[in-house]
Amino acid sequence: MTLQEFIASRMEPSEPQETILKVLAEHDGKRLTKKHIEAVAKAINDPSIRIIKQYGMTQIEWGCWTQTDGKEGGRLLVAYSVTNVVIDVEDIKDKNPAYFVAREARNAKRQAAIESPKCDELAKALEELKAAKKALQAAQENVGQYFGFGDMFYVDLSAILKEFTGDDE
Repeated sequence: MTLQEFIASRMEPSEPQETILKVLAEHDGKRLTKKHIEAVAKAINDPSIRIIKQYGMTQIEWGCWTQTDGKEGGRLLVAYSVTNVVIDVEDIKDKNPAYFVAREARNAKRQAAIESPKCDELAKALEELKAAKKALQAAQENVGQYFGFGDMFYVDLSAILKEFTGDDE
């Protein structure tokens, strides 16, 4: 996998949160009801969509977010209230920047990275780093064979490494 492919694979999807907002926008200013959530579930063909009312907040959850401790699905904060919640799409976007504005910004940076000539430069630098780490590990193993507990160089291990490598180990 190339660096560009890796970065592209990390693009964050805009769905289902954009469709959730689109459906709720049709009811902007109205009280949030189960019928609205049913309409959202139908629009995105996801029966896992549900309203969560706890800890003084109302949220819309999808994709088994609770059951997977947030590893799958998502959750949009709708209001800091559990009663008489009114749909306000702009407020929902403002309360959930990670799903909207910040996601768009992250994806824009990813796209810019993919298209940048610096991406190829970084890929080359990462390959060099990988090779250097492999060489360092081999050198450490080679040097390490002389410092076994009780061996003749062991008594001066720290002093030798500090003097000849700059390390304190």
